[in-house]
Amino acid sequence: MAPVRRFAVSAEKPERGVPRVSVEGEIDRATVDVVRRHADRQIELHGPRLILDLARTSFMDSSGLHLIETLRRSTSEQGGALVLVVATYGVWRLLEIAPPPSDVRILGTRPQGGAAVGTHRNYRPAPDHGRVEAA
Repeated sequence: MAPVRRFAVSAEKPERGVPRVSVEGEIDRATVDVVRRHADRQIELHGPRLILDLARTSFMDSSGLHLIETLRRSTSEQGGALVLVVATYGVWRLLEIAPPPSDVRILGTRPQGGAAVGTHRNYRPAPDHGRVEAA
């Protein structure tokens, strides 16, 4: 029997008006709709600015890339913005291979292992040891 992998999505109360949706585990075909529903609900409740926290996301495939593009389009069409928080090598690497548009801001700390990621064109070091402050 295969081990059960943990997957969780949570929405945090907006700090300074910006909601945060955090994902723990994998974003793939089986889980992406759950993440999308949480994110869409936060945009509906709090407006078109969103922090998608992927710091505890262990894996993301093209479903996650499509989610990022969908959320980027949704927030920017309403005059807002999407911010990603990234801390795992796998997610950083995927974003290096298939970078989001330049209007998606990426915050995070350098992940352990793999290549240096501070050169990603959208990269901004996260202030205060990984905490995110919305602009």
